Amino acid sequence: MDQQVTPFKRLFVGLILSGVGLWTAILTPILVLLTIKLQSISPQHLTQDFGTITGIGALFALVFNPLGGWLSDRTRLAFGRRRTWLLIGAIGLAASMLGIGLARSVLAVGVLWCLCQALFNISYAATTALVADQVPEEKRSTISGSFGMSIYAGELIGLQLVNMLSHGTAIMQWGSMAILAVISAVIGVVLIKEGKFTGVVQKAKGFSVWNIIPNPKKHASFAWAWLARFLVMIAATATTYNSVFLTQKFGYSTAELPEKVLLLTLISAGGTIVFSIIGGYLSDKVGKQKPFVIISGTVMSLGLIVMAFAHSFGVVELANAIMGIGTGTYMAVDLALVTRVLPNPEDTAKDLGVINIANALPQSLTPFFAPFLIAIGGYPFLYILLGVIGILGGLAVLPIPEIGSGKTPVSTFGDNGGNKAKIQNSGC
Repeated sequence: MDQQVTPFKRLFVGLILSGVGLWTAILTPILVLLTIKLQSISPQHLTQDFGTITGIGALFALVFNPLGGWLSDRTRLAFGRRRTWLLIGAIGLAASMLGIGLARSVLAVGVLWCLCQALFNISYAATTALVADQVPEEKRSTISGSFGMSIYAGELIGLQLVNMLSHGTAIMQWGSMAILAVISAVIGVVLIKEGKFTGVVQKAKGFSVWNIIPNPKKHASFAWAWLARFLVMIAATATTYNSVFLTQKFGYSTAELPEKVLLLTLISAGGTIVFSIIGGYLSDKVGKQKPFVIISGTVMSLGLIVMAFAHSFGVVELANAIMGIGTGTYMAVDLALVTRVLPNPEDTAKDLGVINIANALPQSLTPFFAPFLIAIGGYPFLYILLGVIGILGGLAVLPIPEIGSGKTPVSTFGDNGGNKAKIQNSGC
């Protein structure tokens, strides 16, 4: 094949910069910009509109991450199968964001947000696939850990930009996200080398649900790992509801909101970064992964209980600090756990796209269902239920054999024999 391999340092910088730009663009609206935009259009329906728009957008994330990987796998352009979709997705994402900045109706915001989710996931699927394509196995942990931190770097950069532009127009705020997404993608494709892919792809398989999602009966460990990540991330992404919570619970104005959300994000991201490093070190020392996942779900639950009964902004800060510790503890072992149970080395990019759904989907599902849960029992009911989900996420790893146990990750529910799941050491 004609595909080129990028020197590791250039590849590292290109992947991290493109990842930071993409996450900044997609997370900042969820954290604060959509709330501000919808508040300016229809403040009386803020909760319902925010939940509906992000929830429908979640369906686009669900479909377009594996679809983006599937399209990328079958692209034969000289520009490169990954670089092509990385750039196309980022440019389309930027255009959609500019549209939201100019939008004057809730419907327009909703349609354009769905486009944002689709194009982000196409670009992100191509970006993560480059890890599997070009990063040597012995270096994948290094780049995967740093790539995971780009999520939190994106949050901080985006909120800082919005805070700086808090008195600016909507087009300035959304335009800053659009510009950053394009610039980072352009830098990424300049640094990353990739020629025309001429390898063989399984052409007999078309795009369908059963060809995209690994069969959970044959690859049970993969299914349990997906479920654990999905449930834990539902608990972790409770923080994406901070902007609505602060607006309705404490009455902060749209001018005050960016600064408050930025402070909470700094607190939770700091805990995540520190404890992901500490947890990763301890996990390697003790040769265990599952206890850290279980602990993370429990710690997140504690933070959410504190959030449920928060009576001041200081208590909200404490809750976010606890949540950051729990999230970091999970991230310390998440990639190592997932890469042990990938079903098929020939489908690494596609399967990583499926795994990425467990990250992307909760960021939209939580705010989608939140209005219904709040209507039932208020904010205490919302956060307590999310805490229970976090605990269940931690327990979901129990059926997966522990690292170093000598057991093959289960390939069928209730049957450790039969078709054994193939193990592939790859990044995400």
